[in-house]
Amino acid sequence: MSEPTAARRDETARAVSAVMSATDRAAQLLGIEPGDIADGAAAMTMLVRPDMANSQGNCHGGILFALADSAFGHACNGSDDTAVIAQASTEFIRPAPIGARLTARAVRVHQGRLLGTYDVAIRDDEQRLIVLMRGRSCRVGGRVTGPAG
Repeated sequence: MSEPTAARRDETARAVSAVMSATDRAAQLLGIEPGDIADGAAAMTMLVRPDMANSQGNCHGGILFALADSAFGHACNGSDDTAVIAQASTEFIRPAPIGARLTARAVRVHQGRLLGTYDVAIRDDEQRLIVLMRGRSCRVGGRVTGPAG
């Protein structure tokens, strides 16, 4: 059996992302939307709303993590091998004010048989770095899009 082409792997990643976006109620609640999706990479966007503010008037760190986690999830599940986050290290670089449009971009650093490593950067519309996250994924079996054929 031959390896799928890069175009086929990207097509699979976009199909997986569509399924994930349709069923991820938390991301929907936060207004997180997919952007560019490819094999091992994903971009997600979110507008910081007033109801996302912490006591200092900036986006709550947990919501920033949710955005990073969403991009991570789309990137590490793109091959249609179900994976979950096993560990993450997050650096909050600068605050994200209300009204900021943020983009989280996740990229695969390494993917083994079960464990993967992905880097995520959240930036605002002016390309200022807001958050850096490195996450480790663990494949748990099954397909995101349904039973294996």
